[in-house]
Amino acid sequence: MAKYLFLLLTFTLISCNNKSTQNGVIKTEKSEIETLIDSAAAKMINDSLINSTSIGIYFDGKEYISHYGELEKRVGNTPSNKTIYEIGF
Repeated sequence: MAKYLFLLLTFTLISCNNKSTQNGVIKTEKSEIETLIDSAAAKMINDSLINSTSIGIYFDGKEYISHYGELEKRVGNTPSNKTIYEIGF
């Protein structure tokens, strides 16, 4: 009896801990595109000339938007969807 109770409890905990659902619930697993964005952003931010970057991709009917770094070094102001970047010099 204790064996079945343990199995039931374990199954319940695993089921409740599954955060990878649809319908706007927090998603813990990153998609391949999000991983690609993170990788590209990490390379850009490691460049001493770049303080921040925002990357947006629209693919297969979904938006993937991420912001990285600081707008000014050591100030703590991070980019957002409202950030306007200068393009060019």
